[in-house]
Amino acid sequence: VGPISDQNLIVRRLVQLERVVVATPAYWREQGMPAHPRELVAHRTLTVSPTGAAPRWPFVDGGKPLELHLQPYVACNDPAPLPTLALHDLGVIYVARASVRTELASGALVPVLQDFMPDNFWIYAAYTQRRHNSAALLALLSFLETELPEFLGRRAKAGCP
Repeated sequence: VGPISDQNLIVRRLVQLERVVVATPAYWREQGMPAHPRELVAHRTLTVSPTGAAPRWPFVDGGKPLELHLQPYVACNDPAPLPTLALHDLGVIYVARASVRTELASGALVPVLQDFMPDNFWIYAAYTQRRHNSAALLALLSFLETELPEFLGRRAKAGCP
């Protein structure tokens, strides 16, 4: 995450991930749908906080970054259980769309604040220049580009770390 300062590394984009804020229709009926990200502070947020630090959800408001600092209802050290918790009407989650694609398609989870979501982010591979033509590395990169999006979705469904 963040810029890579080692000039000896080659960086290759693998997967672009879109993020969404979602909860169940029942949760939104009970608590109300937020019209602005700041309204999420009044909601039960289910977050990832591997270090125990207060989680921050990034948004964009009028073209300017907006970072929401939350006091979560539930904080996990891994995102995998978040969709299951949300499906049990426990609160709102901010996750990669791939991890809830089936639930979004079925209507089990409903997205909000789509106009405030930041640009998609990328997952990269970084490797040394001397290995950039290795058949094994090229095969691995090809595999990751093909399989990583599906894996990320399956991982969340299985509740795996």
